[in-house]
Amino acid sequence: MTLKSTLKTLAALLLPLALASMVMAHSPSQAVVPPASLPSVRPWNPPPRIIVPQIGRVAGSVSSIEITAIRARVDIRDTIAVTTMELDLANRSGSAQEATMLVPVPSAATVNGFTFEGPFREPTARVLSRHEARQEYDAIVARERDPALLEWAGWNVVRTSVFPVPPHGTRKVRIAWEELLIANGDRLDYTLPRSDLQHRGPAWQIEINVASSTTIAGIFSPTHEVRTLRRGEQSASLVATDRGAAASGALRLSIVRSAGPSATVITYPDPSIGGGYFLLLAVAPQTSDAQAMPRDIVLVLDRSGSMAGAPLEQAKVAATRIVNGLRDGERVNVIDFSNGVSSFAPSPATVNAGTRDEVIRYIAALHPAGGTNIHDALLEALRQDVAPGALPLCLFLTDGLPTIGKTLERDIRAMAEDGNPTHRRIFTVGVGPDVNVPLLDRIADGSRALAAYVTPGDDLATKVADIAERLAGPVIADTVLAVDENGRESPGRISETVPTMLPDLFRGSGLPSNLVCGGETKKATYLGGLPPTQEEYATVR
Repeated sequence: MTLKSTLKTLAALLLPLALASMVMAHSPSQAVVPPASLPSVRPWNPPPRIIVPQIGRVAGSVSSIEITAIRARVDIRDTIAVTTMELDLANRSGSAQEATMLVPVPSAATVNGFTFEGPFREPTARVLSRHEARQEYDAIVARERDPALLEWAGWNVVRTSVFPVPPHGTRKVRIAWEELLIANGDRLDYTLPRSDLQHRGPAWQIEINVASSTTIAGIFSPTHEVRTLRRGEQSASLVATDRGAAASGALRLSIVRSAGPSATVITYPDPSIGGGYFLLLAVAPQTSDAQAMPRDIVLVLDRSGSMAGAPLEQAKVAATRIVNGLRDGERVNVIDFSNGVSSFAPSPATVNAGTRDEVIRYIAALHPAGGTNIHDALLEALRQDVAPGALPLCLFLTDGLPTIGKTLERDIRAMAEDGNPTHRRIFTVGVGPDVNVPLLDRIADGSRALAAYVTPGDDLATKVADIAERLAGPVIADTVLAVDENGRESPGRISETVPTMLPDLFRGSGLPSNLVCGGETKKATYLGGLPPTQEEYATVR
Protein backbone atom coordinates (compact mmCIF):
# COMPACT_ATOMS: atom_id res chain seq x y z
CA MET A 1 0.00 0.00 0.00
CA THR A 2 1.36 3.43 -0.90
CA LEU A 3 1.76 6.33 1.65
CA LYS A 4 -0.92 8.35 -0.15
CA SER A 5 -3.54 5.59 0.07
CA THR A 6 -2.68 5.02 3.78
CA LEU A 7 -3.33 8.69 4.66
CA LYS A 8 -6.69 8.61 2.88
CA THR A 9 -7.72 5.55 4.87
CA LEU A 10 -6.83 7.23 8.22
CA ALA A 11 -8.70 10.39 7.28
CA ALA A 12 -11.81 8.36 6.48
CA LEU A 13 -11.68 6.68 9.88
CA LEU A 14 -11.01 9.85 11.97
CA LEU A 15 -13.46 12.27 10.30
CA PRO A 16 -16.64 10.65 11.72
CA LEU A 17 -15.10 10.67 15.21
CA ALA A 18 -14.31 14.40 14.95
CA LEU A 19 -17.85 15.22 13.77
CA ALA A 20 -19.33 13.21 16.59
CA SER A 21 -17.24 15.11 19.12
CA MET A 22 -18.44 18.45 17.71
CA VAL A 23 -22.08 17.38 17.95
CA MET A 24 -21.67 16.27 21.55
CA ALA A 25 -19.96 19.54 22.52
CA HIS A 26 -22.84 21.65 21.10
CA SER A 27 -25.68 19.44 22.27
CA PRO A 28 -27.95 21.32 24.78
CA SER A 29 -28.54 18.12 26.71
CA GLN A 30 -24.84 17.70 27.51
CA ALA A 31 -22.77 19.78 30.01
CA VAL A 32 -19.18 19.68 31.08
CA VAL A 33 -19.01 19.40 34.88
CA PRO A 34 -15.66 20.09 36.52
CA PRO A 35 -14.43 17.44 38.90
CA ALA A 36 -15.64 17.96 42.44
CA SER A 37 -12.14 17.50 43.76
CA LEU A 38 -10.77 20.82 42.32
CA PRO A 39 -10.90 23.62 44.96
CA SER A 40 -12.07 27.18 44.21
CA VAL A 41 -9.18 29.65 43.73
CA ARG A 42 -9.19 32.99 45.65
CA PRO A 43 -7.12 35.98 44.57
CA TRP A 44 -3.94 36.42 46.69
CA ASN A 45 -3.76 39.55 48.83
CA PRO A 46 -0.36 40.58 50.19
CA PRO A 47 -0.12 41.27 53.94
CA PRO A 48 -0.38 44.92 55.05
CA ARG A 49 2.86 46.84 54.77
CA ILE A 50 4.39 47.86 58.11
CA ILE A 51 5.19 51.58 58.25
CA VAL A 52 7.69 52.66 60.94
CA PRO A 53 8.13 56.47 60.88
CA GLN A 54 11.20 56.30 63.13
CA ILE A 55 13.23 54.49 60.45
CA GLY A 56 11.77 56.67 57.70
CA ARG A 57 10.48 53.83 55.52
CA VAL A 58 8.35 50.72 55.25
CA ALA A 59 9.75 47.60 56.94
CA GLY A 60 11.40 45.17 54.55
CA SER A 61 13.54 45.64 51.49
CA VAL A 62 10.91 46.07 48.76
CA SER A 63 7.70 48.07 48.93
CA SER A 64 5.62 50.15 46.58
CA ILE A 65 4.58 52.42 49.49
CA GLU A 66 6.94 55.32 50.18
CA ILE A 67 7.03 57.88 53.01
CA THR A 68 7.37 61.27 51.29
CA ALA A 69 7.15 63.62 54.31
CA ILE A 70 7.19 63.43 58.12
CA ARG A 71 5.99 66.30 60.29
CA ALA A 72 6.16 66.24 64.08
CA ARG A 73 4.59 68.84 66.36
CA VAL A 74 5.34 68.79 70.09
CA ASP A 75 3.14 70.83 72.45
CA ILE A 76 4.35 70.93 76.05
CA ARG A 77 2.13 72.65 78.60
CA ASP A 78 3.60 72.48 82.09
CA THR A 79 4.26 68.73 82.51
CA ILE A 80 1.93 67.39 79.77
CA ALA A 81 3.47 66.73 76.35
CA VAL A 82 1.32 66.02 73.28
CA THR A 83 3.18 64.75 70.21
CA THR A 84 1.42 64.78 66.84
CA MET A 85 3.06 63.00 63.93
CA GLU A 86 1.78 63.37 60.37
CA LEU A 87 3.00 61.27 57.45
CA ASP A 88 2.51 61.67 53.71
CA LEU A 89 2.43 58.28 51.96
CA ALA A 90 2.60 57.53 48.23
CA ASN A 91 1.69 54.27 46.48
CA ARG A 92 3.93 53.86 43.45
CA SER A 93 2.13 50.75 42.14
CA GLY A 94 -0.98 50.33 40.01
CA SER A 95 -2.86 48.32 42.65
CA ALA A 96 -4.32 49.25 46.00
CA GLN A 97 -2.09 48.55 49.02
CA GLU A 98 -2.92 48.09 52.68
CA ALA A 99 -0.72 49.41 55.46
CA THR A 100 -0.50 49.64 59.22
CA MET A 101 1.74 51.78 61.41
CA LEU A 102 4.05 50.85 64.26
CA VAL A 103 5.17 53.90 66.26
CA PRO A 104 7.59 53.47 69.20
CA VAL A 105 6.53 55.70 72.10
CA PRO A 106 7.65 56.28 75.72
CA SER A 107 6.33 53.85 78.30
CA ALA A 108 3.87 56.31 79.88
CA ALA A 109 2.31 57.46 76.59
CA THR A 110 -1.38 57.13 75.74
CA VAL A 111 -2.88 57.49 72.24
CA ASN A 112 -5.29 60.37 71.86
CA GLY A 113 -5.79 60.43 68.09
CA PHE A 114 -5.35 58.49 64.85
CA THR A 115 -6.84 59.67 61.57
CA PHE A 116 -6.29 59.20 57.84
CA GLU A 117 -7.89 60.57 54.71
CA GLY A 118 -10.59 58.65 52.89
CA PRO A 119 -14.19 57.35 53.28
CA PHE A 120 -13.31 54.18 55.15
CA ARG A 121 -14.21 52.61 58.46
CA GLU A 122 -13.17 54.51 61.59
CA PRO A 123 -9.49 53.82 62.30
CA THR A 124 -8.18 52.61 65.64
CA ALA A 125 -4.84 52.57 67.42
CA ARG A 126 -3.66 51.07 70.69
CA VAL A 127 -0.48 50.93 72.74
CA LEU A 128 1.25 47.55 72.92
CA SER A 129 3.25 46.72 76.02
CA ARG A 130 6.98 46.04 75.77
CA HIS A 131 6.35 42.28 75.77
CA GLU A 132 3.71 42.53 73.04
CA ALA A 133 5.92 44.91 71.06
CA ARG A 134 8.86 42.50 71.24
CA GLN A 135 6.70 39.66 69.90
CA GLU A 136 5.46 41.94 67.11
CA TYR A 137 8.98 43.00 66.17
CA ASP A 138 10.28 39.42 66.20
CA ALA A 139 7.49 38.32 63.86
CA ILE A 140 8.09 41.21 61.45
CA VAL A 141 11.86 40.72 61.46
CA ALA A 142 11.40 37.02 60.66
CA ARG A 143 9.01 37.81 57.80
CA GLU A 144 10.58 40.95 56.36
CA ARG A 145 14.24 40.20 57.09
CA ASP A 146 14.63 43.74 58.48
CA PRO A 147 16.80 43.79 61.64
CA ALA A 148 16.51 47.59 61.93
CA LEU A 149 13.28 47.07 63.86
CA LEU A 150 15.09 45.38 66.75
CA GLU A 151 16.35 48.83 67.80
CA TRP A 152 12.88 49.44 69.27
CA ALA A 153 12.48 46.10 71.03
CA GLY A 154 12.58 47.70 74.50
CA TRP A 155 9.96 50.37 73.78
CA ASN A 156 6.22 50.41 74.00
CA VAL A 157 4.69 50.74 70.56
CA VAL A 158 1.46 52.08 69.07
CA ARG A 159 -0.10 49.80 66.46
CA THR A 160 -2.81 51.20 64.20
CA SER A 161 -5.56 49.39 62.37
CA VAL A 162 -5.09 48.53 58.68
CA PHE A 163 -5.80 51.36 56.23
CA PRO A 164 -5.74 51.47 52.40
CA VAL A 165 -3.45 53.45 50.09
CA PRO A 166 -5.00 53.79 46.58
CA PRO A 167 -3.07 52.89 43.40
CA HIS A 168 -0.81 55.72 42.22
CA GLY A 169 -2.33 57.72 45.06
CA THR A 170 -1.35 59.44 48.29
CA ARG A 171 -2.59 59.29 51.83
CA LYS A 172 -2.08 61.54 54.87
CA VAL A 173 -1.92 59.71 58.19
CA ARG A 174 -1.90 61.47 61.56
CA ILE A 175 -1.29 59.96 64.98
CA ALA A 176 -0.99 61.69 68.36
CA TRP A 177 0.05 60.55 71.81
CA GLU A 178 0.18 62.18 75.22
CA GLU A 179 2.57 61.67 78.11
CA LEU A 180 3.31 63.06 81.55
CA LEU A 181 6.82 64.47 81.92
CA ILE A 182 8.39 63.80 85.31
CA ALA A 183 10.15 66.84 86.79
CA ASN A 184 13.75 66.44 87.90
CA GLY A 185 14.22 69.45 90.12
CA ASP A 186 13.76 72.50 87.88
CA ARG A 187 14.20 70.40 84.73
CA LEU A 188 11.72 68.62 82.45
CA ASP A 189 13.06 66.15 79.86
CA TYR A 190 11.25 65.22 76.66
CA THR A 191 12.21 62.60 74.05
CA LEU A 192 10.96 62.23 70.47
CA PRO A 193 11.93 58.67 69.43
CA ARG A 194 13.93 58.44 66.19
CA SER A 195 16.29 55.80 64.83
CA ASP A 196 19.99 55.94 65.64
CA LEU A 197 20.65 54.28 62.28
CA GLN A 198 21.02 56.24 59.08
CA HIS A 199 17.77 55.95 57.13
CA ARG A 200 16.84 56.86 53.60
CA GLY A 201 13.55 58.52 54.41
CA PRO A 202 12.72 62.23 54.20
CA ALA A 203 14.09 64.81 56.64
CA TRP A 204 11.69 65.46 59.50
CA GLN A 205 9.97 68.81 60.00
CA ILE A 206 9.87 69.35 63.77
CA GLU A 207 8.02 72.13 65.59
CA ILE A 208 8.09 72.56 69.38
CA ASN A 209 5.81 74.79 71.46
CA VAL A 210 6.33 75.20 75.20
CA ALA A 211 4.00 76.93 77.65
CA SER A 212 4.53 77.05 81.42
CA SER A 213 2.72 78.52 84.40
CA THR A 214 6.16 79.41 85.82
CA THR A 215 9.15 81.22 84.34
CA ILE A 216 11.08 79.36 81.63
CA ALA A 217 14.77 79.89 82.33
CA GLY A 218 16.05 77.97 79.31
CA ILE A 219 15.38 75.34 76.65
CA PHE A 220 18.17 73.18 75.32
CA SER A 221 18.60 70.17 73.05
CA PRO A 222 21.82 68.19 73.61
CA THR A 223 21.17 66.08 70.50
CA HIS A 224 19.78 68.26 67.69
CA GLU A 225 20.23 71.79 66.43
CA VAL A 226 17.09 73.86 67.12
CA ARG A 227 16.24 77.49 66.45
CA THR A 228 14.06 79.72 68.61
CA LEU A 229 11.27 81.45 66.66
CA ARG A 230 9.61 83.18 69.58
CA ARG A 231 10.51 83.49 73.23
CA GLY A 232 8.57 84.90 76.17
CA GLU A 233 8.89 84.63 79.93
CA GLN A 234 6.51 81.66 80.09
CA SER A 235 6.35 80.40 76.51
CA ALA A 236 8.55 79.60 73.54
CA SER A 237 8.34 78.26 69.99
CA LEU A 238 11.23 76.40 68.38
CA VAL A 239 11.93 74.46 65.20
CA ALA A 240 14.62 71.99 64.28
CA THR A 241 16.98 73.45 61.71
CA ASP A 242 17.59 71.61 58.43
CA ARG A 243 20.75 70.13 59.93
CA GLY A 244 18.94 69.19 63.15
CA ALA A 245 16.01 67.59 61.32
CA ALA A 246 18.33 65.52 59.14
CA ALA A 247 20.33 64.22 62.12
CA SER A 248 19.67 60.66 63.27
CA GLY A 249 18.81 59.57 66.79
CA ALA A 250 16.15 60.56 69.30
CA LEU A 251 15.53 64.27 69.73
CA ARG A 252 15.98 65.12 73.41
CA LEU A 253 14.85 68.40 74.90
CA SER A 254 15.45 69.82 78.39
CA ILE A 255 13.31 72.63 79.77
CA VAL A 256 14.51 74.45 82.88
CA ARG A 257 11.86 76.36 84.82
CA SER A 258 13.21 78.89 87.31
CA ALA A 259 12.95 82.60 88.03
CA GLY A 260 16.64 82.87 89.00
CA PRO A 261 19.94 81.38 87.89
CA SER A 262 19.54 77.62 87.68
CA ALA A 263 21.72 74.61 86.94
CA THR A 264 20.92 70.94 86.53
CA VAL A 265 22.93 67.84 85.71
CA ILE A 266 22.37 64.51 83.98
CA THR A 267 24.69 61.98 85.61
CA TYR A 268 26.38 58.82 84.36
CA PRO A 269 28.41 57.11 87.12
CA ASP A 270 31.49 55.16 86.01
CA PRO A 271 33.22 53.24 88.84
CA SER A 272 36.16 52.45 86.56
CA ILE A 273 37.38 56.06 86.81
CA GLY A 274 36.41 56.54 90.45
CA GLY A 275 33.57 58.94 89.66
CA GLY A 276 31.62 59.42 86.47
CA TYR A 277 30.41 61.75 83.75
CA PHE A 278 27.69 64.35 83.80
CA LEU A 279 26.13 66.86 81.45
CA LEU A 280 25.67 70.27 83.06
CA LEU A 281 22.89 72.55 81.87
CA ALA A 282 23.00 76.03 83.41
CA VAL A 283 20.61 78.80 82.47
CA ALA A 284 20.28 82.45 83.31
CA PRO A 285 16.89 84.05 83.93
CA GLN A 286 15.17 86.44 81.58
CA THR A 287 16.25 89.95 82.52
CA SER A 288 15.33 93.46 81.49
CA ASP A 289 17.65 95.61 79.40
CA ALA A 290 18.48 97.62 82.52
CA GLN A 291 19.68 94.46 84.32
CA ALA A 292 21.77 93.12 81.42
CA MET A 293 25.44 93.91 80.97
CA PRO A 294 26.13 96.40 78.16
CA ARG A 295 27.82 94.92 75.08
CA ASP A 296 30.89 96.17 73.27
CA ILE A 297 30.69 94.51 69.82
CA VAL A 298 33.20 94.47 66.97
CA LEU A 299 31.89 93.08 63.67
CA VAL A 300 34.68 91.72 61.45
CA LEU A 301 33.55 91.05 57.85
CA ASP A 302 35.50 89.28 55.13
CA ARG A 303 35.05 91.17 51.84
CA SER A 304 37.59 89.24 49.75
CA GLY A 305 36.82 88.47 46.12
CA SER A 306 35.43 85.04 46.96
CA MET A 307 32.66 86.72 49.00
CA ALA A 308 31.25 88.39 45.89
CA GLY A 309 27.53 88.01 45.32
CA ALA A 310 25.15 86.39 47.77
CA PRO A 311 27.67 85.70 50.61
CA LEU A 312 28.66 89.34 51.09
CA GLU A 313 25.12 90.63 50.57
CA GLN A 314 23.81 88.22 53.21
CA ALA A 315 26.65 89.19 55.53
CA LYS A 316 25.62 92.83 55.17
CA VAL A 317 22.02 91.96 56.01
CA ALA A 318 23.14 90.03 59.09
CA ALA A 319 25.46 92.80 60.28
CA THR A 320 22.71 95.38 59.83
CA ARG A 321 20.36 93.27 61.98
CA ILE A 322 22.93 93.15 64.74
CA VAL A 323 23.46 96.91 64.67
CA ASN A 324 19.71 97.55 64.74
CA GLY A 325 19.43 95.23 67.75
CA LEU A 326 21.93 97.14 69.88
CA ARG A 327 20.64 99.28 72.71
CA ASP A 328 21.45 102.96 72.98
CA GLY A 329 24.60 103.37 75.05
CA GLU A 330 26.21 100.13 73.88
CA ARG A 331 29.20 100.35 71.54
CA VAL A 332 29.92 98.94 68.06
CA ASN A 333 32.62 99.03 65.39
CA VAL A 334 32.90 97.40 61.96
CA ILE A 335 36.21 96.06 60.64
CA ASP A 336 36.36 94.79 57.04
CA PHE A 337 39.27 93.06 55.39
CA SER A 338 40.61 91.67 52.11
CA ASN A 339 44.29 92.35 51.24
CA GLY A 340 44.28 95.06 53.89
CA VAL A 341 42.15 96.05 56.86
CA SER A 342 39.72 98.99 57.17
CA SER A 343 37.27 100.05 59.87
CA PHE A 344 34.31 102.31 60.49
CA ALA A 345 36.13 104.11 63.32
CA PRO A 346 39.44 103.82 65.22
CA SER A 347 37.55 102.49 68.25
CA PRO A 348 33.98 101.38 68.96
CA ALA A 349 31.37 104.13 68.73
CA THR A 350 28.60 104.63 71.26
CA VAL A 351 25.24 103.63 69.77
CA ASN A 352 22.55 106.28 69.30
CA ALA A 353 20.19 107.12 66.46
CA GLY A 354 22.89 109.01 64.54
CA THR A 355 25.77 106.56 64.85
CA ARG A 356 23.48 103.59 64.15
CA ASP A 357 22.57 105.06 60.74
CA GLU A 358 26.21 105.87 59.98
CA VAL A 359 27.35 102.33 60.75
CA ILE A 360 24.59 100.85 58.57
CA ARG A 361 25.60 103.09 55.65
CA TYR A 362 29.23 102.00 56.07
CA ILE A 363 28.17 98.32 55.92
CA ALA A 364 26.04 98.90 52.82
CA ALA A 365 29.01 100.46 50.96
CA LEU A 366 31.31 97.43 51.35
CA HIS A 367 32.35 95.72 48.10
CA PRO A 368 34.38 92.55 47.41
CA ALA A 369 37.98 92.51 46.18
CA GLY A 370 41.36 90.92 46.91
CA GLY A 371 42.57 88.14 49.20
CA THR A 372 41.97 87.04 52.80
CA ASN A 373 44.10 88.68 55.52
CA ILE A 374 42.74 86.93 58.60
CA HIS A 375 45.72 87.64 60.86
CA ASP A 376 45.73 91.43 60.57
CA ALA A 377 41.92 91.69 60.73
CA LEU A 378 41.81 89.68 63.94
CA LEU A 379 44.73 91.67 65.37
CA GLU A 380 42.88 94.94 64.73
CA ALA A 381 39.73 93.60 66.35
CA LEU A 382 41.59 92.58 69.51
CA ARG A 383 43.27 96.01 69.76
CA GLN A 384 39.90 97.74 70.23
CA ASP A 385 39.37 99.24 73.68
CA VAL A 386 36.45 98.25 75.92
CA ALA A 387 34.10 100.49 77.89
CA PRO A 388 34.15 99.95 81.70
CA GLY A 389 31.59 97.33 82.79
CA ALA A 390 30.86 96.17 79.24
CA LEU A 391 31.21 92.62 77.91
CA PRO A 392 33.62 92.64 74.93
CA LEU A 393 32.32 90.60 71.97
CA CYS A 394 33.56 90.01 68.44
CA LEU A 395 31.74 88.40 65.51
CA PHE A 396 34.35 87.26 62.98
CA LEU A 397 33.01 86.14 59.58
CA THR A 398 35.14 84.64 56.80
CA ASP A 399 34.68 82.28 53.87
CA GLY A 400 38.21 81.08 53.17
CA LEU A 401 41.70 80.17 54.21
CA PRO A 402 44.24 82.93 55.01
CA THR A 403 46.06 83.97 51.83
CA ILE A 404 47.58 87.39 52.71
CA GLY A 405 49.93 88.40 55.52
CA LYS A 406 50.72 85.77 58.14
CA THR A 407 48.99 82.63 56.90
CA LEU A 408 50.32 79.90 59.22
CA GLU A 409 47.66 78.55 61.54
CA ARG A 410 49.98 78.48 64.55
CA ASP A 411 50.81 82.19 64.15
CA ILE A 412 47.15 83.22 63.94
CA ARG A 413 46.20 80.99 66.86
CA ALA A 414 49.04 82.29 69.02
CA MET A 415 48.08 85.88 68.29
CA ALA A 416 44.44 85.18 69.25
CA GLU A 417 45.51 83.55 72.52
CA ASP A 418 48.27 85.94 73.57
CA GLY A 419 47.16 89.19 71.96
CA ASN A 420 43.71 89.52 73.55
CA PRO A 421 44.28 91.73 76.61
CA THR A 422 40.60 92.66 77.00
CA HIS A 423 39.46 88.99 76.83
CA ARG A 424 37.14 89.74 73.93
CA ARG A 425 34.87 86.79 73.08
CA ILE A 426 35.48 85.84 69.43
CA PHE A 427 32.43 84.18 67.85
CA THR A 428 33.62 82.80 64.52
CA VAL A 429 31.39 82.13 61.50
CA GLY A 430 32.80 80.05 58.64
CA VAL A 431 31.04 80.39 55.28
CA GLY A 432 31.26 77.64 52.67
CA PRO A 433 33.44 74.53 52.37
CA ASP A 434 36.90 76.17 52.20
CA VAL A 435 37.33 77.51 55.75
CA ASN A 436 39.93 76.30 58.23
CA VAL A 437 37.59 74.64 60.71
CA PRO A 438 40.23 73.69 63.35
CA LEU A 439 41.54 77.26 63.38
CA LEU A 440 38.12 78.87 63.79
CA ASP A 441 37.18 76.32 66.47
CA ARG A 442 40.35 77.00 68.48
CA ILE A 443 39.93 80.78 68.26
CA ALA A 444 36.34 80.56 69.53
CA ASP A 445 36.96 77.94 72.24
CA GLY A 446 39.93 79.84 73.62
CA SER A 447 37.90 83.01 74.15
CA ARG A 448 34.72 81.61 75.82
CA ALA A 449 32.86 81.80 72.51
CA LEU A 450 31.41 79.42 69.93
CA ALA A 451 32.07 78.65 66.28
CA ALA A 452 29.31 78.30 63.68
CA TYR A 453 29.42 77.21 60.05
CA VAL A 454 27.25 77.99 57.05
CA THR A 455 27.19 75.27 54.40
CA PRO A 456 26.13 75.82 50.78
CA GLY A 457 22.38 76.29 50.67
CA ASP A 458 22.13 77.64 54.22
CA ASP A 459 20.92 81.18 54.84
CA LEU A 460 23.89 83.15 56.19
CA ALA A 461 21.72 86.02 57.44
CA THR A 462 19.54 83.63 59.45
CA LYS A 463 22.56 81.86 60.96
CA VAL A 464 24.15 85.12 62.10
CA ALA A 465 20.81 86.37 63.39
CA ASP A 466 20.57 83.24 65.56
CA ILE A 467 23.97 84.03 67.05
CA ALA A 468 22.97 87.64 67.66
CA GLU A 469 19.79 86.46 69.41
CA ARG A 470 21.84 84.29 71.76
CA LEU A 471 24.10 87.24 72.60
CA ALA A 472 21.22 89.50 73.68
CA GLY A 473 21.55 90.50 77.32
CA PRO A 474 24.67 89.09 79.04
CA VAL A 475 23.89 88.04 82.63
CA ILE A 476 26.92 86.16 83.99
CA ALA A 477 30.44 86.60 82.63
CA ASP A 478 33.69 84.72 83.39
CA THR A 479 31.77 81.61 84.41
CA VAL A 480 33.50 79.25 86.85
CA LEU A 481 32.64 75.79 88.13
CA ALA A 482 33.54 74.74 91.67
CA VAL A 483 32.85 71.74 93.90
CA ASP A 484 31.74 72.37 97.48
CA GLU A 485 31.97 69.76 100.26
CA ASN A 486 30.71 70.55 103.74
CA GLY A 487 30.72 74.26 103.05
CA ARG A 488 34.28 74.38 101.73
CA GLU A 489 35.55 74.40 98.17
CA SER A 490 37.15 71.10 97.14
CA PRO A 491 39.60 71.63 94.27
CA GLY A 492 40.65 68.81 91.99
CA ARG A 493 37.36 66.94 92.05
CA ILE A 494 36.64 67.79 88.40
CA SER A 495 39.38 66.42 86.18
CA GLU A 496 38.30 67.77 82.80
CA THR A 497 35.71 70.05 81.24
CA VAL A 498 34.61 70.39 77.63
CA PRO A 499 34.86 73.19 76.64
CA THR A 500 37.85 73.99 78.83
CA MET A 501 36.72 77.60 79.33
CA LEU A 502 33.04 77.76 80.16
CA PRO A 503 31.11 80.33 78.10
CA ASP A 504 29.26 83.30 79.51
CA LEU A 505 25.56 83.12 80.30
CA PHE A 506 23.12 85.25 78.37
CA ARG A 507 19.52 85.75 79.39
CA GLY A 508 17.39 82.75 78.62
CA SER A 509 20.24 80.86 76.98
CA GLY A 510 21.63 77.49 77.95
CA LEU A 511 25.17 76.49 78.85
CA PRO A 512 25.71 72.91 77.70
CA SER A 513 29.00 71.54 78.96
CA ASN A 514 30.19 67.94 78.98
CA LEU A 515 32.10 67.41 82.22
CA VAL A 516 34.29 64.55 83.41
CA CYS A 517 34.25 64.13 87.18
CA GLY A 518 37.22 62.39 88.80
CA GLY A 519 35.65 61.97 92.25
CA GLU A 520 32.38 60.92 93.79
CA THR A 521 29.24 62.48 92.36
CA LYS A 522 27.41 63.09 95.67
CA LYS A 523 28.38 66.70 96.26
CA ALA A 524 27.20 70.23 95.65
CA THR A 525 28.46 71.96 92.54
CA TYR A 526 28.38 75.74 92.36
CA LEU A 527 28.31 77.67 89.12
CA GLY A 528 29.41 81.24 89.68
CA GLY A 529 30.38 84.33 87.74
CA LEU A 530 30.30 88.09 87.57
CA PRO A 531 26.95 89.71 86.69
CA PRO A 532 26.63 93.48 86.38
CA THR A 533 26.18 94.29 90.07
CA GLN A 534 26.99 91.29 92.25
CA GLU A 535 28.21 87.72 92.26
CA GLU A 536 25.52 85.06 91.80
CA TYR A 537 25.53 81.29 92.13
CA ALA A 538 23.44 78.40 90.91
CA THR A 539 23.62 75.20 92.95
CA VAL A 540 23.40 71.59 91.78
CA ARG A 541 22.94 68.75 94.28
